[in-house]
Amino acid sequence: MDKRLSLHSRRTAAEVLELLGGAFPNAVLHWFSGDEALLERAVAERRWFSVNPAMAGSRAGRAILRSLPRDRVVYESDGPYAKHDGRSALPRDSPAVVRALASLWEQPEARVVAALNANWAMLDGKGATDQP
Repeated sequence: MDKRLSLHSRRTAAEVLELLGGAFPNAVLHWFSGDEALLERAVAERRWFSVNPAMAGSRAGRAILRSLPRDRVVYESDGPYAKHDGRSALPRDSPAVVRALASLWEQPEARVVAALNANWAMLDGKGATDQP
């Protein structure tokens, strides 16, 4: 399949996972905010997670960012709801995501960028599949 689903899952992770069932294992959970059990389920179902700078703005968001499987994380850069510096997040805010992940993952920024780029390549079809 050459298309990917990206589903907003902030405060709706349980409902999104329920609706997906076992279908579309490479669906992207946009702004995931579920608990540990939902995260484990999403990982088991081979979901991806898109992250934005606003997620690093709260204790709960940082805990989620810290817990995400690093090989299933991609950038997210949308507004109007994701805010950065008091305005809607924009693609140019991606370095803020890198800085937050580098700090939380205790990795150099260059390594985080390399990992995120590799993840995008996988999600873009250079290795990711829709079948288990």
